[in-house]
Amino acid sequence: MNKEKLIVSNWKNYIANQAQAQEILDAVNDLLESRGENGELSELLQKSHLENSAFLGVQDLLDDYPAGLQYVILGHSSKRWPTVGDGETSVSINSKIKRSLEKELTPIVCIGEKDKGVDAEDFIKNQINKTFAGLTPDQVQNCIIVYEPVWAISGNPDAQADNPIDASNKIQIIRDYIRADWDLEDDVMVLYGGSVSSDNVVEFISKENIAGVLIGRASTQKEEFSGILNKLFAMQ
Repeated sequence: MNKEKLIVSNWKNYIANQAQAQEILDAVNDLLESRGENGELSELLQKSHLENSAFLGVQDLLDDYPAGLQYVILGHSSKRWPTVGDGETSVSINSKIKRSLEKELTPIVCIGEKDKGVDAEDFIKNQINKTFAGLTPDQVQNCIIVYEPVWAISGNPDAQADNPIDASNKIQIIRDYIRADWDLEDDVMVLYGGSVSSDNVVEFISKENIAGVLIGRASTQKEEFSGILNKLFAMQ
């Protein structure tokens, strides 16, 4: 793996208590230490999560967030298309992106089609236009984008596994469209986030234009998460 890749753990509401959170953090920290990596996962994530249950993109957290917080996940499918009630719109997500940037947080913005049968390219471009409306080129460049095809997420009843080649093609569409539309000098960072696991992470992360992965449920299972990280270390 020649280029550095970004690995994002998205606990959502899978973590039930402080002990479970600490167990995951300890397991990953032990793995990093065993490889001589200079870094330790902060307990900030578990504290924030447990005090703000399933706080993905919660508005109040943007007003009173814990010191040291650097990233905020916005536009996640669980918020755009919740199983109960109305979901967030691209307009409301756009507002949160702007507020996050004002507070010098890095927005990790999820986009992607809900249904596999739709014209994905047109859907994604329309979603991008609404989600990033009114943002300057510099503001867009400071965002991290996640391509998250909702139909590929394992928590959905009719989930279908995505193909790394297809995912890479969609991500290239996203990169090219944003670079041209906002006249950027460099490509934006685009991750993949459709049920990443130890079985498929290498296939996705090895694609040159996939800048990393957003890992959901698998990152809350210490053996599975450690397995993912070991697969990535083996690529170095």
